Amino acid sequence: MPEQSTKSPEEELQEKYNSIMDKISDLHAEAGDIRLRLFEICKHRNFVAKRKHYEGGYFDRAETVYWNECTICGRHFNEQTKVFNYG
Repeated sequence: MPEQSTKSPEEELQEKYNSIMDKISDLHAEAGDIRLRLFEICKHRNFVAKRKHYEGGYFDRAETVYWNECTICGRHFNEQTKVFNYG
């Protein structure tokens, strides 16, 4: 005869949730280690020019940040910021 669970449905779901979150945490740590190794061995041969504009406000000036990004590892190079006048 099958043994019946003594846990409530909420407890079972909580255990499943915790198990999944533990796995996600482990995968996140592994991905971080792989990314660091990639930074170390990447030759940075292929770049794409990127930019990000930040709108100014009443007290802040607008600015655009320009950089070259390696298409393999995502590392940024030659970052420059252009700040605009108020108004």
